[in-house]
Amino acid sequence: MLALRKRPCARGANLDPMQSAVTATTATEPRAALEVLPERLRASIEPNVHRLDVELIARAYRFAEEAHAGQKRASGEAYIQHCVEVAKILADLHLDTVSVAAGLIHDVVEDTGTELETLREEFGEEIATVVDGGAKIGKVQFRSTTEH
Repeated sequence: MLALRKRPCARGANLDPMQSAVTATTATEPRAALEVLPERLRASIEPNVHRLDVELIARAYRFAEEAHAGQKRASGEAYIQHCVEVAKILADLHLDTVSVAAGLIHDVVEDTGTELETLREEFGEEIATVVDGGAKIGKVQFRSTTEH
């Protein structure tokens, strides 16, 4: 069994043991990082700014926005809107930084030329693993027990 303990962060406070090591350092003020995010996502993250690494989430948003630049959904809306909505749902569920950031970049490997290794380098092993796992779950074919 994995032993969880609080890790000191760069500002001297303790992190929740369920937060990623990636969240241990924050380069900028959370309020400034919030300004990078679209209003709908910002509204979901703002009440939780005290426990989230907003800079990491903002980096994930910028990364996804650049990776999906020019991509459109069948509806004609920019593809990044899907990523924002996924992250918003995760933030509304009060999930952690890793989950929200992974929600923003969850389609980058499948839908762009970005390699999983690039995500690993940019965001760390934990986020890359969540993104990769989500992609693999999406490929599983489920069958209802009522189907014959």
